[in-house]
Amino acid sequence: MGIELAPDPAFWADLHTPLLMYCYAPLRLLNHVKGTSPWSGESLSIAHLEHLDDLQSRWLTLKDHRQNRVNQFRDELRTLPIIYKQIEEQQAQNTLLTIETKEFTGQMVLQKDKPVYVSLSRKNDV
Repeated sequence: MGIELAPDPAFWADLHTPLLMYCYAPLRLLNHVKGTSPWSGESLSIAHLEHLDDLQSRWLTLKDHRQNRVNQFRDELRTLPIIYKQIEEQQAQNTLLTIETKEFTGQMVLQKDKPVYVSLSRKNDV
């Protein structure tokens, strides 16, 4: 399991393809090698759907649930004690850090000392 937090859809769109190619695809291969099933995420249930209003209601409920999970992860990340931190690159107001916590390892981009992008993988999944 991993965590990807991006500031907006445009930022995510720029990173999506390289993340698929170099991060997610190799991790998916590990599932095959280990004989485990990957996490399937959440999906929109259309069982017993009768009206478009019902579809819209289900979509909004799922969207709110996902946003609440993102907010929860973001809040939890702020409280994780970082046991290792190394500055990899610094450009103007942006700093790229490699970080490690008790459960996660990965990278974070800070802009004026605030996280704007975080990419972490749970250690036991790596």
